[in-house]
Amino acid sequence: MTTEALANYISHGLTFEFVQACRRSGQICEVVHSPHIPEDPGLIAYKEAMGFPVVQIPAKVEMNPVIKNFLRWKYPHKHYRFTGRY
Repeated sequence: MTTEALANYISHGLTFEFVQACRRSGQICEVVHSPHIPEDPGLIAYKEAMGFPVVQIPAKVEMNPVIKNFLRWKYPHKHYRFTGRY
C-alpha cells in the first residue's frame, strides 16, 4: 500500500475483503498475516483488531549455545524471530 492509501484506510478494507473472499470460497481455511513483531505495538493492535491473533507454532530450533546466548543478549528481538520465545 502506498502512503496515500493509508490515510483513507484502504488497506484495512482490502485486507477485510480478501479474508471475506477466502471465506466465501470454502476452500481456504486459514489466512496468515506476517510474523509477530513484538517491538511494534501499533502493528500488533492492528492485527488483533483485524482478527489475526498471535498463534505460537511449535518448532524445534537448535543453535550453537554460544551464538544463542549472544543473540539473546545482544539482539533479543532477532532471537525471538528465530525461536518464538525470549
